[in-house]
Amino acid sequence: TRIVFPASLRTRMQIPTGKTTAGATAWYNTLLIGLAPEGRVRVWLQNSGIGENLPVEPQRLTTLSGEKLDACKYVPPSINFSYTVPDGYDRETK
Repeated sequence: TRIVFPASLRTRMQIPTGKTTAGATAWYNTLLIGLAPEGRVRVWLQNSGIGENLPVEPQRLTTLSGEKLDACKYVPPSINFSYTVPDGYDRETK
């Protein structure tokens, strides 16, 4: 997925949103990107304070799949995901 954000997003991230519970200045300082159940990509600005997260409408959003994927074309069909568990860790945890 390729996402192009509007210039207004940067401006919004530079404006304080209030105060945190500790009294510090709160900001929209984290961009959250998620996949909705119907397969739609959703984007939010996460508030560092107690305020609500803010939905973001991308300027342009492109999602590719199948043969159109350039980045994943040369991934080997079978990858060995075996590993050894370091000493001190539960061997059943994966």
